[in-house]
Amino acid sequence: MILFAAPLLIEIVCSANDMCKESKRQTINADDVLKALDEMEFPEFVEPLNTSLQGQYCLLPFSVWYYKCQM
Repeated sequence: MILFAAPLLIEIVCSANDMCKESKRQTINADDVLKALDEMEFPEFVEPLNTSLQGQYCLLPFSVWYYKCQM
């Protein structure tokens, strides 16, 4: 199963990385991945993933403080 999923994951990450570069950023974020899924014609995954990200805790850059993600 992993052998079949790996090329798809690589394609999603590459697409998200391209979006990140277009925005002149160096770090891929969740929005980049969600946009990549939508553009790759997998919109059925966007809403469930976005919902699962609600309420998750994220680490702020250059800080030890956590905050609740606002997606």
